[in-house]
Amino acid sequence: EKLLQFFHEKQIDRIQIGVITHPHKNHFGGFLDLLEKVRFDRFIINGDMNGEEGFGALMDQIKIRKIPFVTVKRGDFISNLPLEMTIAVLHPDKLDYSTNGNSMVLWITYKTKKILLTADIEPLQQDDILIHFPEVLTADLVQIPHHGGELSRSFIEAFRPKAVFVSTGKNDYGLPLEKYLNPFLGKIYRTDLEGHVTINLP
Repeated sequence: EKLLQFFHEKQIDRIQIGVITHPHKNHFGGFLDLLEKVRFDRFIINGDMNGEEGFGALMDQIKIRKIPFVTVKRGDFISNLPLEMTIAVLHPDKLDYSTNGNSMVLWITYKTKKILLTADIEPLQQDDILIHFPEVLTADLVQIPHHGGELSRSFIEAFRPKAVFVSTGKNDYGLPLEKYLNPFLGKIYRTDLEGHVTINLP
């Protein structure tokens, strides 16, 4: 509902890429309503089809509406993007972990700006990303994984001075966990406290 209101205010009726990072309802559930109001050019998924209730219905609607979708993995780049923008897929390589551990991680660059989107990856995958993709250390903005959940020591050290954001809201898990957020020294943007976080790229 919040997204639909935001799109209405901004007169947005088309989304070029819908990203389903993994098949947990709090990451895909809103798409069923969005499909009724917004045109999607395509979707990208991580290939994990063993989703929570409603995921199959979403995929059925995507197919019924003949919206192209593609499964991506580590090493892939998203095609047909605006000039000077790249989106690289850093994870997963294989679907060997938990549903959260298999979450899609994206590295977005636009001109000189760089953003790391981590979905719900767990400490093991956080460290794996740092080992295989040291360029993420140059990020201007980093999404804290799993709504402010458990972070590895290496992840905290790597991004301690960076601007970070947490996508979260009321939940039964006590997220975000303050003990993981407290070490960060840069600006922390929280959707549970500040509402929408909009990233404006020059």
